[in-house]
Amino acid sequence: MQKALIIKKNEILYLIGYFLMGLSAVVIANSYLFGASRFQICEVVQYISAVFFLSSFCIVKHKILDFAKLLLTGATIFISAVFMHNIAFALYGLSIVTATHIDTHKIVKSSVINNALFLTMVIVPAMLGFIPDDIYYHGNMKAHCLGFAYYSNIPYIVLMETIVGYYLTRSKRQEILFLILSFPVHILVYKICTVRLVLYVYILFLILILMLNFIKRKHYKFLGRVATFLYPVTGALVIVASFKYKDFAILSVINLMINYRLQFNLQGFERYGVTLFGQKIENTQGYIDENFVNHYFFIDCGYVYMLIGYGLILFIIIMLIYTLLSRYAVKTYDIKLMSWCFTICVFSIINNIMFNTALNPLLIIGIKLLMSNYSGYKKRLTSSIKERADG
Repeated sequence: MQKALIIKKNEILYLIGYFLMGLSAVVIANSYLFGASRFQICEVVQYISAVFFLSSFCIVKHKILDFAKLLLTGATIFISAVFMHNIAFALYGLSIVTATHIDTHKIVKSSVINNALFLTMVIVPAMLGFIPDDIYYHGNMKAHCLGFAYYSNIPYIVLMETIVGYYLTRSKRQEILFLILSFPVHILVYKICTVRLVLYVYILFLILILMLNFIKRKHYKFLGRVATFLYPVTGALVIVASFKYKDFAILSVINLMINYRLQFNLQGFERYGVTLFGQKIENTQGYIDENFVNHYFFIDCGYVYMLIGYGLILFIIIMLIYTLLSRYAVKTYDIKLMSWCFTICVFSIINNIMFNTALNPLLIIGIKLLMSNYSGYKKRLTSSIKERADG
């Protein structure tokens, strides 16, 4: 007999805010569904979302120490948001700080449901001709946007739907069926949108799952060491490679393979440098001037964008939380959480996904783990995992 779904008042308020945040980030700001006024509409929806997040937080009693921790975290995020002039960033931070009394399983499930709905809301009108389907030509390939502002939007969303959806599967049979069905979906998305790097990350995700399922638990001690250094070492390697890619042939090849991301990383460091609390990064869409120089500039790499845009303090905090999550996943033998953490580590080399809680609610799980002094939350999350497996 299945348990009745119980949703508390503060959870209802939070999940409404979470839906509106996703709607503003995924649909309104990044598609043609809301027309020429989409950015003004997006800002209004973001403020409404913030009201729901704050309301859900205020109607719950907080311990003084917990409140102080959240206040300090929120203040750090708010200061960075002010320096960045970025409402979406502030909203992501608010979704993290106000989630400490919300069931994370409901948030993760909402993420999958919301983003599936958002994809449908944009793709169907585009296929019916109600909104534009921009087409980009690169090489001999034709990439469709299907209503979104750029052809990489759909592959990114589908990849995160796959990773988070796999985390929600309840049995081995569901896991296998889910992964089998995901393969033709990703092939179809690649054929339509032609984003090969996302397809590579998806294949890596499948390989990780296979490897983690075959590794015996006695070898997890080594995985624990890997989890400890995974994010900081990857971030450090990306940053060093960005400064040295011109000096080494192999790094120049990698730069080409990942569509000049190392080059743009270096340009970002040269233009902005690194500050404690971050700064606004001015991205430039591609245009050719009278001297035939392409002025496209965009920092896709999550590690570099966070360090420059969010600031050194928040960058370190995010790295610590992801490291804590990765170690926790290994210690609890949670293959789904491990595959999620490890894949995001690699995906962040080509995309700024770590702080985007609308698509990737991993930081929300991480902040609850951190705020609950690890051990207490460990028992509750382990219990929740067992309940989902038995359900």
